[in-house]
Amino acid sequence: MANKVEFGVSNMHHAKVTESGGAYTFGNYVADPGTTNIEWEPSGGQEVFHADNGSYYVTYTNNGGTITIEQALLSEQFLIDTGFYERDVNGAIVEVADKQPNPLAIAFDVDGDAKARHNVFYYCVPSIPGGSAATTEDTTTPSTSQIELTYTPIVMDGRKVSKLSLQLDPEHPTAYNDFFNAVYTPVWTETAQG
Repeated sequence: MANKVEFGVSNMHHAKVTESGGAYTFGNYVADPGTTNIEWEPSGGQEVFHADNGSYYVTYTNNGGTITIEQALLSEQFLIDTGFYERDVNGAIVEVADKQPNPLAIAFDVDGDAKARHNVFYYCVPSIPGGSAATTEDTTTPSTSQIELTYTPIVMDGRKVSKLSLQLDPEHPTAYNDFFNAVYTPVWTETAQG
């Protein structure tokens, strides 16, 4: 049964991404508990060419987009893996001003009325996360941490790929069940390329 609606986000993980000669390698996943919200917004645009009193030709450019992740607290390991932070000998997390970001793969689950869906964005370049702190009043309301990332397409097996979603298919349960063991990459057959 297919989902009619989706809701909830959980089970976020990240993995470092390295590129060499156009080939991408993914590190091991690190779990990032405490995710409260993930939003993504594609960038690119639609171009409509008009002729014969109508839309004659329509094309779309997919340049990736932006992701905003909100968590109860960004973990120290996540901060270090962004590339902007280092841990000193006493365990302090230090923001180093002249560091460049490390690209990350971001994976998470979205629940549905019938089945959960695994998702991964393959190449996400993080920004330096901001923060805030507020005084405690009559009640204690936890604050959250946010980080923005820019996701861009990468070439996999001759195709430009940005994101993948995988729902449990009874005929192929291994791909779904092993999804968080390693970064899942798409598998195509020759006939599926058209």
